[in-house]
Amino acid sequence: MNGEHQENGYVNLSAFRFADYPEWIYDRDGVEITKKIAMRQGENLVAVFYEIDNQSARELTLSITPQFQLTPKGSCPKRSQTLTSQRGVLNRMG
Repeated sequence: MNGEHQENGYVNLSAFRFADYPEWIYDRDGVEITKKIAMRQGENLVAVFYEIDNQSARELTLSITPQFQLTPKGSCPKRSQTLTSQRGVLNRMG
């Protein structure tokens, strides 16, 4: 990948459901991963929950890399945008 971000998870998306919250189901080689996202209304709070059903005989590790896009609503991020974290607070530059 050479440090480039690639968005190709849709290739393994087998289902999407929305009842009280959105739920994505990915399936690849006998491993099913369900991702659920919930937000608390009126607060800057998001919860992401992953459930793994490993029907394969292989041991696996799920690695998650968060992606942030801190821009005003309706605008696009600049390529020069950087994020820093100090004492648990994210700061946007650019």
